[in-house]
Amino acid sequence: MDKKSIKKKISRGTLLFFSMVLFCISGVSILYAAELTSTNFIIRDPVLGTGSGYGSSASFQNNSSGNINIQGYGSSLNFINQYGFLYYPGAVEPSITFSLGANSVPLGTLSPSSTGTGSHTFDIATNGSGGFVVTSQGSTLANGGAVINAIGGTATTSTSGTEQFGLNLRNNATPNVGVDVVENSATCSYSSGFGTVDNFKFVSGSLNTLATGSSNSDCQYTVSYIANVSSITDSGSYTTTLDFIATGTF
Repeated sequence: MDKKSIKKKISRGTLLFFSMVLFCISGVSILYAAELTSTNFIIRDPVLGTGSGYGSSASFQNNSSGNINIQGYGSSLNFINQYGFLYYPGAVEPSITFSLGANSVPLGTLSPSSTGTGSHTFDIATNGSGGFVVTSQGSTLANGGAVINAIGGTATTSTSGTEQFGLNLRNNATPNVGVDVVENSATCSYSSGFGTVDNFKFVSGSLNTLATGSSNSDCQYTVSYIANVSSITDSGSYTTTLDFIATGTF
C-alpha cells in the first residue's frame, strides 16, 4: 500500500470520529436542568458552563453563572462581579429602629409670668421604600380633675398667663427650647403644625402625626414642650403620659 492510500484512510477515520461526536452533542440537547431541593433550600435551574450574565425585559429577570468551580464576589470602582453557582443577590429584610432619648421630661415650676419648657430626642431609621411616620397620643397635663388646656389642632405661639400645653419639633427662640431635626440620611420632614418655629400644637386624646421620612431615612428629632398657666389655674402637680409610635412603610 502506497503512502497516498494510507493518508486517505486516516482522513476518513478522522471524519468518522468527529461525526460521532457531533451526533452525541445533538443527543444531549434533550436534557434539562431540574431544580435541586431539600427541606431548607431550592436551587433554580442549575447550569454547568463557562458563561454568565444577567438578562431582563419588561416581563422577566434572569441571573446566570459561569463555572461552578469559581465562587465568590469581586468589585472595584467600576464593576461588581459575582462568581458561583447561580449567584443571586441576597434579599434585604425591611426594618425600622426607634428610640426615645428620655422616659420623662420635667417642665419646671409653672407660674402666670413664666413658661415651663422641656425637651427630649427620638431617633428613627428605616430601609422601608415608603419611609416612616411618627405619631404621638395622650392627654393634656392634669392634676386630678384639673387640667391645663391643650393648644389644639391649630399651631400657635406661647403666651404666658394663658393656659397652654403643646409641643413642636423645631429650634425655638420664644421660648428658647429645642433643636431642628438632624438628617443623617435621606429626607426627614415635619408634619403640619409641628414644624413652624415658635409655634406649638397638641390635640388632647387624639393621634398627633409629628414627623415623616423618605425611603432609607435616618433622623434625630427633638420634641420640645411648653406649658403655661393662668392666675386661676388650680395649684398642684400636673402630669401626663404620651405614647410615641413609629411606623415603617414597606
